[in-house]
Amino acid sequence: MSIRRDLILIGCAAAVVVGVVAGTVVWADVVHDRAVSSHTNEISEESVPLMKSAHATLASALDIAVLDIESAERSRPQLEQTIVDLDNLYDAVSKISDVPGVVAEDEAVRRAMEQLDNASASLSVLIETTDSASRAELASSLVESIRLAFESLESASFISLSEFDEEVHEAELRQRNGRWIAILVAAAGFIIVAILMRRFARRITAPLKSIRTASLMVAEGRDITHVSEEGPSELVDVVASFNTMTDVVSERERMLTQLAYRDTTTGLENRVALCDQIRALRLTRPVDRSFEVSILALTLEGLDEVIAGHGYDVGDNYMTIVVERIRSIQTTSDLLFGLRNDTLALLTVQPPEGATALGDSLIASIAMPLRAHGSVFHPRVSIGVATTTTPSQISDSLIVDAEVAKLAGRVEGQSSILVFDQSLRERSTDRLRLTEELENAIDVDEFVVHYQPIVDVRDGRLLGAEALVRWQHPVKGLLQPVDFLETAEQGGHICRLGLQIMEEAFRDAARWREMADDFIITVNVSPRQLGTGTFVDDVASALQRTGLPPTALCLEITEAAAFNPSTNLTRDLTTLRLRGIGVALDDFGTGFSSLHLINTLRVDYIKIDQSFVLGVSHRPELRAMVSSIMRIADAYGCETIAEGVETEQDASLLTTLGATFAQGYLYGRAVSASDFELRWMMDLESATTGTD
Repeated sequence: MSIRRDLILIGCAAAVVVGVVAGTVVWADVVHDRAVSSHTNEISEESVPLMKSAHATLASALDIAVLDIESAERSRPQLEQTIVDLDNLYDAVSKISDVPGVVAEDEAVRRAMEQLDNASASLSVLIETTDSASRAELASSLVESIRLAFESLESASFISLSEFDEEVHEAELRQRNGRWIAILVAAAGFIIVAILMRRFARRITAPLKSIRTASLMVAEGRDITHVSEEGPSELVDVVASFNTMTDVVSERERMLTQLAYRDTTTGLENRVALCDQIRALRLTRPVDRSFEVSILALTLEGLDEVIAGHGYDVGDNYMTIVVERIRSIQTTSDLLFGLRNDTLALLTVQPPEGATALGDSLIASIAMPLRAHGSVFHPRVSIGVATTTTPSQISDSLIVDAEVAKLAGRVEGQSSILVFDQSLRERSTDRLRLTEELENAIDVDEFVVHYQPIVDVRDGRLLGAEALVRWQHPVKGLLQPVDFLETAEQGGHICRLGLQIMEEAFRDAARWREMADDFIITVNVSPRQLGTGTFVDDVASALQRTGLPPTALCLEITEAAAFNPSTNLTRDLTTLRLRGIGVALDDFGTGFSSLHLINTLRVDYIKIDQSFVLGVSHRPELRAMVSSIMRIADAYGCETIAEGVETEQDASLLTTLGATFAQGYLYGRAVSASDFELRWMMDLESATTGTD
């Protein structure tokens, strides 16, 4: 039943009560009025008291007249006063006869007035008569005339005044009783309406109370059941809407909980869930029993570049395939979590050696070529392992330790794994401090450039030099690139540093170019520099400021940088090569070696990584690798530069294999600009063999 129908019902009940009360009052008044009018007929209300007064006056006058007349000895003045009284009585009767509806028979009134006239005439004669017998006869005639007048007047009235008073009294009693009945009916009606209103209020307030209780439960974050959809139809609609709203809120809370505890891409539980799991392990494990708990932090190297080059769909697919590969390796007791978009964590109850073996298996599985949306990728992963054997030490810090180990073990362009120890934390602290010092060091020009010669492996003739950065630290002394370069890369300082080193190297090379017009300077370029979007303009500006001709410059890029899809490498390098600048592919064979890359970039030099050069003279497998690289270079018209040449035997074999240029300790270490100038540029003829 609806609220509208309930209100109509209550309104009808109230109307009935009001109608009954009003009807009872009206009925009582009507009964009273009918009682009065039933005996008065056409007599108006004001005639009733006048009739009563006339009767009383006539009766009184009759008594007075009889007494006066019987006293024949009364004096003349007294009799004259009696005549006046009779005249007054005559006037009273005349007034009664003039009231509408009082008299029905005119003849009776006329007779009464005639008798009064006779009485008055008899009284006048009586006054003048002195004879006692005549006076007695006149007095008797006078009394008779008055008596007949009274009787005639009484016969002329329709009303019996006594009966009238009695019935009016009874009508007043009925009217009073009717009013009491109306009061009782009103009270009963009020009670009935109050009961209906209370029932109506309960039907409304019960669902509202349920909604309020449910709302408080929602506000407190507690689970709630649906509010019962009972009551008026309008409130049923409100309750249904509220239930729908709570369903939506519950679904959103579920989604928020999922976002708080799960990675949306892979569906893995996230770092919050991992911390909860770690705390659960600490609470459930007996404190007097040792056991090993390990966390492996895994970061997919280059995932950001995959997303930047191919989009989020490819990146998500890439990540999903990697997760599937990890699941195929992990045991049923291992738990996998997603820490960030490119970082995962594996919680395993294993000692360090078991966790390390698991990490090696993960690297081998993840490193297999991966196809996503038609593109082929070669995933790389850096893994950090943190282990504890003490239940009280199972804490969130294990995650941090694994992350520290992962960062410390990262190798550019390769997969890696490292187990955490306290020295890594110290190194991490030092790296943080180093990051803070780097920016100031760039501002105050603490970085210097050292130069390592590049020679023709066949005759030792100087081709040029590779510019290598060093940090002249005010406390630690001269720091090598391995001590700070990765920190500069991760801290975002590498672009400023790279421009600073490039300009200094260009300035020195421009001076040496005056001594040897075929001198070439090679400068390493960071992937971040290539991704700035202003790299071509930066190089052109530095060349213009220093006066170095473009043909004297060769830019060294790594294979990892070449495969960075966030850069417009092909376009930029093509522009630079058209201006006469050479391009060298550094560390060839250690990363994403690709013939297509050489063909696409059209590099001028291929630098053979020192890992293939050291000991090449007595290791056949290295000799075969170098020989293959030489043939590739010949096929694409590239020159080769062998890095890390330290012995005459290796240099001789490289010459036999067809190598063109080389650098390494055999020819000279990297030295300052002044030392390089003294050793190489002053006497080029003495540099045929090169010494330390």
